[in-house]
Parts: sequence; C-alpha cells; structure tokens
Amino acid sequence: MTRFKKHVSVLEGEIPQIGPAECQSLLANGKSLLIDVREPHELAVGRPLDSINVPKSLFEQEVERHVPEHCETLIVICASGARSLLAAKSLLELGYKNVFSVSGGFNAWLTLKLPVVVESSMSVTELQRFARQIAVPEIGIAGQEALRKAKVLIVGAGGLGSPCALYLAAIGIGCIGIADGDRVELSNLHRQVVHSDADLGENKALSAVKLISNLNSTVKLIQLPFMLTSANVLQTIADYDVVVDASDNFSTRRLLNDACLVFAKPHIHGAVHRFEGFVTCFTGQPNAPCYRCLFPDVPSPDIAPPCSEAGVLGLVPGVIGLLQSMEVVKLVLREGDILDGKLLRYNSLRNELVTFEFESNNDCVCYRREEIDFGVSNGYSIGNSCTHP
Repeated sequence: MTRFKKHVSVLEGEIPQIGPAECQSLLANGKSLLIDVREPHELAVGRPLDSINVPKSLFEQEVERHVPEHCETLIVICASGARSLLAAKSLLELGYKNVFSVSGGFNAWLTLKLPVVVESSMSVTELQRFARQIAVPEIGIAGQEALRKAKVLIVGAGGLGSPCALYLAAIGIGCIGIADGDRVELSNLHRQVVHSDADLGENKALSAVKLISNLNSTVKLIQLPFMLTSANVLQTIADYDVVVDASDNFSTRRLLNDACLVFAKPHIHGAVHRFEGFVTCFTGQPNAPCYRCLFPDVPSPDIAPPCSEAGVLGLVPGVIGLLQSMEVVKLVLREGDILDGKLLRYNSLRNELVTFEFESNNDCVCYRREEIDFGVSNGYSIGNSCTHP
C-alpha cells in the first residue's frame, strides 16, 4: 500500500463521512455548505448543485476567503472520496467545526443521478490546458470563457506583435487576427520570435500563424497578409473586440487610432526605442484620450528615428509586447486598472517602470470623430482638412 493510501485509510477512521443522498438532505436545510475540491479541468462533467469550487491544490490558501465563518457545517466532495478526506482534515486544523467528507465522491453523486450544474462549454482538454489559470480566483471558469470568446486583432507581427500573439494564444484568447504585409528578413530574427531562419522571405502574418497554430491548435487564427490602409482599415478591424497596435510607424498608428474611434473600439499601443519601451491603452470612449491627444504631431526622424537607424535591444520589445497582452487580458476580464490616460515607460537599463498621466484634448479628432471620412482618395479626411496618416 502506498503512503498516500495509508494516509487516506487512517483519515477514514478520523473524518466523519456521509453519502451523497445524505449530503443533499443537509444542503436542503440551508445551513450547510458543499465544497468541491476537484481541479477546474475536472468540472467539465459538472459539479453538485449548490456547491462551490475550491481546488485542493489551492485549498489551504483560498478556503477561508470563501468560508469566513468557522461555525458552518462544511461538507467536502472530490472525485472518489480521497482528496475530500485530506481537505476535511485541513479544515479541522484551520479551526472549522462540523466537517464531513462525501464517501464515493462525485462519482457516487452521478451514480445516484443527483442534481448537477455544468458551467462551461469548454472541452476536457481545454479545461486541463488552462487548469492553473482557471484556478486564479479573478479568472475562474467564467473568466476563461470570456478569454475564449474574445476576438483580438494584432497589427504587426514583428518585435511587439510576436510575444503578444504567442501569449494571447497560450492563455486561450479564442480568435486572433494578425495583420502584416512585410516579409521576414534576417535582421528581424533577434526580436521577432514568431519567425525563424526557415521563414526568411515569407509574409510575416503567414509565418506567425504557422508557429502559433502549433502552440495552441484550439485558437482560431486569421491571416491578414497585407498593410492597413484607409481603404481597408474599417473592414479589417470591424469584427474584433480589441485591437493591438504593434506597428512600427506613425502612419499606421494614426490610422488605427482614427479607425478605432469610429467604432469606439479599445486599442493598445506599444513602442520601443533602444533600451526603452512604452505602453498605453485607448478605450475609444467619449471624452477618453486617444493616440492623437498624446502625440498630436508626427515627430521628426531626428527625435524618433526608425528602429533600423536607432537600433533596439531584442529583449525590450518582448517586455513591451507582454505588457500589451496584459492590457488585453484586463480589458477582456474587466479586472484591474488599465492604462487609460496613462503612458507606462519601461527603462531596462535602470530597471524603471514609470507611469505618466495625460488628458484628452478638446481640439483633438476624438472630439469630432463623426467628421472622420475614410473614403477620400489618397488618404482620408477629418473635417475640412485632408490628413494623410
């Protein structure tokens, strides 16, 4: 007999046990609480009606947050009745009274056809893949479902778009579009980690999708192997919930900003320069600042030279791309503070993360977004003044 089985055998003589039917009777009186200690991926087949889930892997750390009163009658259930004994022992050690374990566990519950609630449409494989993420209290099954339903467009499959796309796919964003008209060059590979030597000369959107599909085959990946222009930007971004600006030029950044204003769609901007990077989030909502509020004019090449001239440490866009992906997650989950009206500056040499606040500008296009017209040839117009991004 293994050590675990011996320990469980001892607990069977120490912890009061009840059957599933008796458990349901106790729940009916409204004075008992049933705690399901199975891991999130085990819940695909459902959990007992009126139970709460506190995974055994996080039980000691989390249970008091869910059950603050030590005087309740607590009943613990797992798959077959072993882990529930261990969890019940922990409850007693934490000072709880009237603790019971359900003999036979959820397997016995199903055999008796007692009421079950199924909270997720995710497959068992998906629940197993994201088990450690679902275990985070702020995420749970509902949060993972929200990530699964989200549609995110990443504009640029370069230094910023690479880590952003990889991690959004890894955490379970359900649909990711990748737009880029460039082709992979050798000088890209020190920072654009979705591409490899074998992809040289290939379109970046196609190359990125090829690698990401191997990372997580459950994600719907949409290849957009072209540059965004005033003629296609509205159609391209229309179906997405969040847009990630991982582009490397001011023309595309301004174009994306104005298109997102038309739809009142949030977008996350990132930029890098040598050892530094910047991240911010624009919600697209009325009175919220936009990209043009922060950067009303296109800076001269002397002030903001392109990466090909100024250079960039390959690790920096990795950090910024991940910060952009974190903003996406916070928007989707509606958790935490997003960088709305805030510019986060990262300096890798000084280990600094500094946040600067900025406000909307009454004279900015975001206050007259109804005047934006993308139908003008050779550019688009804002009011009476033609603006070519």
